Amino acid sequence: MSVRLAKRLVEPDHWTCPHGHRARPAESLTYGPEVADVCAKAGFEPDAQQQLGLDLIFAIRPDGSALSFEFCVICCRQNLKTGLFKQAALGWLFVTEQPLIVWSAHEMSTTNEARRELADLILGTPSLRKHLKAGQNDGIYDANGEERIELASGQRLLFKARTVSGGRGLAAPKLILDEAFALKASMLGSLLPLMTAQADPQVLYGSSAGKEDSDALFDLRERGRHAMSPRLSYLEWLAPKEDCGTPDCRHPKNAVDLGLDCALDREHLVRAANPSIETGRIDIETIRALRQAMPPAEFMRESLGWWDEPITLSQVIASAVWNPLAVNEDRPAPLDEIPPTALAVDMSHDRLISIAGCWDMVDRKHIELLAVDYAAETWAAVEWLIERAKPKRIPVVIDSISPAAEMVPTLKARKVKVIVTSAVDMGKACGGLREDAVEGRLTHAAQPQLDAALAGAKKRDIRDAGMWAWDRKDQTVNISPLVAVTLARYGAVLKPKTTAEPVFR
Repeated sequence: MSVRLAKRLVEPDHWTCPHGHRARPAESLTYGPEVADVCAKAGFEPDAQQQLGLDLIFAIRPDGSALSFEFCVICCRQNLKTGLFKQAALGWLFVTEQPLIVWSAHEMSTTNEARRELADLILGTPSLRKHLKAGQNDGIYDANGEERIELASGQRLLFKARTVSGGRGLAAPKLILDEAFALKASMLGSLLPLMTAQADPQVLYGSSAGKEDSDALFDLRERGRHAMSPRLSYLEWLAPKEDCGTPDCRHPKNAVDLGLDCALDREHLVRAANPSIETGRIDIETIRALRQAMPPAEFMRESLGWWDEPITLSQVIASAVWNPLAVNEDRPAPLDEIPPTALAVDMSHDRLISIAGCWDMVDRKHIELLAVDYAAETWAAVEWLIERAKPKRIPVVIDSISPAAEMVPTLKARKVKVIVTSAVDMGKACGGLREDAVEGRLTHAAQPQLDAALAGAKKRDIRDAGMWAWDRKDQTVNISPLVAVTLARYGAVLKPKTTAEPVFR
């Protein structure tokens, strides 16, 4: 038996569409109610928010074609997005009878999960199951690269992987792009022109609030919130931004116990951002558990709907993410006598040298500058590295295009283990550092040289590989401290792990 969901609409904070602001199509001008009936028969009745989405997706023009070319829904995780898209897929298959639909998400595992859930809904509903293609697979195909649901009429719902560099294989009359936070403008640039050649094309985007590099989603937000695109329907739920009552709050997970007034613990904000609390799909206790389980920056984005600042407007790793990663009593630095897992050295344009270490710990990686600027002579830096790296076989990582690469022959001649990184290696190193920071798997020593380097650092793309690296072109900013810790962390990742317990300061 399906759960009967509350039907009171929790209105979106932003709602624009071809009908205007906060306007809904007349029932005679949308297939939304018919789609809802099909979903209800399958035991998957839309809640009020999903019904609004269906009414907009299936709104039609006088000639019967779709009113919205683009539809975008932004809401916190586990509220309504993927469910809405499954309902839309059922509508396209069994109400408007579209010949071809493509579903794609950032992770193929997410795409496959949607396929399994849709297949179960159809197989469990006799009035829908009878339309499946007859045969050994009953129209449900799960072979790698061939994932699809096929009806006897020849209609197909394909489930495809999404790549960074292009989306040409995704072109179809009806396209679902889940996890739109990972969409790249370059991919849409190759895909959307192909959509115009399709019959009655539509593309649906769904996501939680955007990450700092969600360039395509930021564009959708701008167009949607300000009704800039006449054939875009846009729905967004989020909590209003509020400051913490406690000055300089770092959002500790035990803020309530400590008597701190942290905005992340305010129930009215959680309810505002999660409409499914009202409709009964999720409960407030689940969100409170997420507050404990997630890093503060992730919780702000995924459970309150607060967007990261785009990279074009802020540093590559936002200070709101970086500053709370400084060591403290709960997450101390390793003892001075504990050697780092890896070392790295970099040199600025004016030949100031930065040396960093990374400790690979049980729950995180700790990065720290060990010598900065004052090791300005190459020979002194070489001797410093030999003294510390050689006895314990600690790898020293150096970027191949860095001025510090001139140290490589001497270090190797003195039997130091040296790792020289390529452009692709640097891309992996930079992406890995930012990912660890965002996920809270990193600590640092709150050193001003490193903070300044991060504040001024910019990105550069690495060819068409979808990677990026720190941009060395700007000679007004010394990013060598940042490059050094980035490479040290990369060296620690490459080094085989030991079972030794870390010792903290």
